Amino acid sequence: MATQGIAVTGCTGEDYAISFENSIVSETDDPDEIVGYLLYLMRHPEEQQRIRVSGQETARQFLWDRVIENLIGKLEFLARKQNIVLPLNHGLNGARKAPDKSTEQNVIAQTASVLQYPQSGS
Repeated sequence: MATQGIAVTGCTGEDYAISFENSIVSETDDPDEIVGYLLYLMRHPEEQQRIRVSGQETARQFLWDRVIENLIGKLEFLARKQNIVLPLNHGLNGARKAPDKSTEQNVIAQTASVLQYPQSGS
């Protein structure tokens, strides 16, 4: 997406992929489905361009800072559901400030170990 290509994915639940909006999403395991989509795009270069532009806009929304913040939010939710108390990191007036990398890693590691999820690199 970010390199001006058109992402083609399977229907595995990618949060970002919306078929014929910012990518092509295959709904089946039949290769003819993708062939049909690609033939359509070959006949409609204006659609290719529109999908490419939308894909670039989507890619800009998935910066690492945003992805990590979203992941931490999900982990905090899962922790709350299991009555796990995590350290809070607040800025002025109680607004949440961006945690440093070591805090992020500690929160992820603590939550992953309590939830019994494997950590990357372990």
